[in-house]
Amino acid sequence: MSNKYFTILFILLLTSNQLYANPTNMKKGFLPNQEQLNIASLNGKYRILLETIYIPEDDINELVHEDGFYSTHKYKNRVMPEGYYTYSNSHWFVWKEIDLVHSGYKRISKSIQLKEKSIKLEMEFLKKNENWAEESIEVIAKGIQFIESFTGVPYPGNQTYRIFETQTLQTLGRANSSRMLIASPPKGSIWTQMHEIVHIWNVGTKPRWISEGLANFISYLIMRDHSFSYIDGDRYENWIGKWFKERIQKKDLPLNDPFDQYDKIAQGKALVYWCILYELGGESLIKDIFTSLVSEKNLSNRKVSSIFNKYEITHSDKLLSGWITKGNYYGNFASDYGEVRHSLPEIDILLTSYVNYILSPKNQNTVKVWAKWSDEKWYLGILPGSCPKGKIVLFEDGDMSCTMNSKIVQDILPGSKDVKYGSRVLAKWRNGKYYPGTVSQIENKNYTILFDDEEKLSVELKDLRLIPENELKDGIN
Repeated sequence: MSNKYFTILFILLLTSNQLYANPTNMKKGFLPNQEQLNIASLNGKYRILLETIYIPEDDINELVHEDGFYSTHKYKNRVMPEGYYTYSNSHWFVWKEIDLVHSGYKRISKSIQLKEKSIKLEMEFLKKNENWAEESIEVIAKGIQFIESFTGVPYPGNQTYRIFETQTLQTLGRANSSRMLIASPPKGSIWTQMHEIVHIWNVGTKPRWISEGLANFISYLIMRDHSFSYIDGDRYENWIGKWFKERIQKKDLPLNDPFDQYDKIAQGKALVYWCILYELGGESLIKDIFTSLVSEKNLSNRKVSSIFNKYEITHSDKLLSGWITKGNYYGNFASDYGEVRHSLPEIDILLTSYVNYILSPKNQNTVKVWAKWSDEKWYLGILPGSCPKGKIVLFEDGDMSCTMNSKIVQDILPGSKDVKYGSRVLAKWRNGKYYPGTVSQIENKNYTILFDDEEKLSVELKDLRLIPENELKDGIN
C-alpha cells in the first residue's frame, strides 16, 4: 500500500472515531489507547480530548469518575483548562464537549431572575429521563430563588450554572458555585437537589456539621414551603428513626466528631438539632449562622455559642453537649433549652413519639403491627405514637412513616370465627415472611390463600393476620 493511501485511511479512521484526541488540540499528556479512551469518555459520551493531566493522588476508587464542566481554574497549583472532566487510571481527562447526538444525552436550559441578576440553568441528562430532568430544572430554579430570598445572601454562582446527570457518582450529588452533579433517578431526588444547591453558597466551608447541617435543614424548609414530593429514603421521619435506633444501640456520635466520621452519623440527628435551633431562634438564627459561615468560611464552637447568646436562649451553653461535642444531652426538645418561638409541629410529633415510647424502658413491649410501606409490601414494626394521617409506624429496620390506620394490621392471632372465605389476610409464605392475599378455601383448619401475585399456599390459623376490611378503600382512616 502506498504512503498516500495509508495516510488517507489513517485520517478516515481517526476522524470516524471522535473519541481520539486531535493532536493539534492536545496541549500535553499521554495519548491513551482505545480501551482507555472508551472508559474515560464513558463509551463516547465525551469527545475531542483536549488534555490529560496526571494527578495520581486523587486516586478516585472508581473505574471512571465524571466531574462535570469547569471553566479555567487553579487546582493543586496547576492551571486546569476549561472543559468536561473525567478521571480514570490516575489521570484527569479534559474533553471539549458531550456528544449529544450519539451518547443518548440531551440538554435543556432555563433562565431565572434573581435579585441582582438573571442567570441561566443548563442541564444535560439521559434522554430516557427527560420528564425527571424537566421537573428537576424547575425545582432547582425555585430552590435557588428560595435560598437567596431566605438568607439574604446573593447567589454566588456562575452566570450559566450547569447541572449534569451522572451514572458514575458514588454519592447522591455534589455541587459548587459552577456546577452540580446529580445521580440518575431515583437517587437524584428533589431532596438531594435541594440539599446540593445550598452548597452553591457554602461549598468548602467548615465545620461540616454546620455546612452539611444547613444543607439538610434549608432543603427541608424548601421541601416544606413548596410542597415538593419526597421519595421514601428522603423522608425526615426515616432519618430521625434511624438516628434514634443508633441512640438505642449506643452508636450515637457527636456531629463534630473529632475523627471526621460525619458521613457515618445518621443525618436525622443533624436535622433534629437544626430544627431545635429554628424553634428557639427562628429564621433569624439560621440566617445568622448561614451568613457567618459564608463570610468567614470556618466557624468555631465559640463563635456559634456567641451567636446563640444573641437570642437569649435560656440554656444556650448546653446546646452543644451531646449534639455537637461529646457529652450528655441536656434535653431532646427545644423547650428543654428555652422558649419555643417558632414551632415545627411535624417534627415535634415525631420527637415526642420517639422520646416517650422508644427511649422509655416501660414502653419497650409496645404492640407489634404489620404496616404497608410505599412499595405496597407489608413490614413488621411498632406504634410509638400518632400523626395527622393516622399512626407513626417504626419499622424494624429503623425506617418510619406516618401511616393510615387502614394500612396497619396488629400482629395478633385472629380467632377462627373471624377468618372467612374471601377474608383479606397477611399470610406467612415458605420463606417466613408475610404477604397479602385472600382466603380462597377453608378445610380441616387449613386455610388456602390466593396471594396477590396469584400463588397459592395452604397455611394454619397461626400464620394469618387479618387485614382491615377498609384497606381496599382509598383514603379511609
